[in-house]
Amino acid sequence: MKHLGIIFLCLTFSLRAISQINIEMANRAAYLNNKASELLNAGQYLEAEIHLNKAIEYDSTLRSAYINLHESYINQNKLDSAIANLCKAVSVFTDDDELWYYLGNAHNKAGKFEAAIEAYHKAIELNKINGEDFCLTWAYYFNKANCQAQLKQYDKAITNYSQALSFQPENANIFFNRGMCHLMCKNKMAAKADWIEAQKLGMTEARQYIIKHCR
Repeated sequence: MKHLGIIFLCLTFSLRAISQINIEMANRAAYLNNKASELLNAGQYLEAEIHLNKAIEYDSTLRSAYINLHESYINQNKLDSAIANLCKAVSVFTDDDELWYYLGNAHNKAGKFEAAIEAYHKAIELNKINGEDFCLTWAYYFNKANCQAQLKQYDKAITNYSQALSFQPENANIFFNRGMCHLMCKNKMAAKADWIEAQKLGMTEARQYIIKHCR
């Protein structure tokens, strides 16, 4: 019984020690993340990057550090690093649609449209579970459609632009881009209708496309 008691006490001490270390590391990570936020606001992206990589080393579950590091990498045009950072983030936060969306944006910016579409698709699927009332939901569909248009998948792009409009029905950019896809599908009437809506919503240059392509 004495041995069991000693073992119990040792285990208790070890768990407390681990807990104290975790708290200490988490506090360090939070401090570095807050400092990095200030550096990002000041445009000091490299300095922020150094702080944020250390913060994630201290606490790999600090979600905001991944997002801040993404901003740092994007502003430095370090796209491969941005992608690697977000791949790590989604491996930690597997059901986080917003992080998948940012990963899609990083692939998109790098011109990796197929990979971007896959990431946006994952964001959309998770968003349906997590709640479609999120302010960026429309952009999941819009950016996916933009990538599909880049790959000349115009019919698929039209479907996703339409989905984006269901969340933001007064977005001139969505109407304009969908109109371009309609034009590429040789549906000038549908293109004209979308460009008219874009014009009504303030995109005055849409009229030039109506005159040029829809007479």
